[in-house]
Order: sequence, then structure tokens, then C-alpha cells
Amino acid sequence: MIHPGRILVIGGSAAGAAAAAKAKRVSPVTEVILFEKSSFISTGVCEIPYVLSGDIKSYKDLIFYD
Repeated sequence: MIHPGRILVIGGSAAGAAAAAKAKRVSPVTEVILFEKSSFISTGVCEIPYVLSGDIKSYKDLIFYD
């Protein structure tokens, strides 16, 4: 199997983060770079209803990396 030296992922939404993580799991030696235009990278959107309902007090509780 041929492994590229670098993979660029454009978009830090849940799909972009999942693609970058999968690429790194498949080929740990490959450099994976994720580009996102906003201030945050998303790992999922399933938590949004909990923020809107008040079960999670602040959206900031969902941010792991910025």
C-alpha cells in the first residue's frame, strides 16, 4: 500500500475532523493537516439540542480545541 507524505483536509466540521482522524489511524506516519476558516473545529453536532435545551449550560463546554 502506498502512503502519501501529506494529506490536506479542507473543512473542520464533523466530517472533516473524522476524515483527518481516519487518515491518521490508517497511516500514522503520514502528515495530516486540517484547514478550517472559523475559530473552532467540530467533532460533532449531536450536542446542539442539549445546549439549546439547557442540559449543557454553555456551548463553550463542548470546545476541546480552538
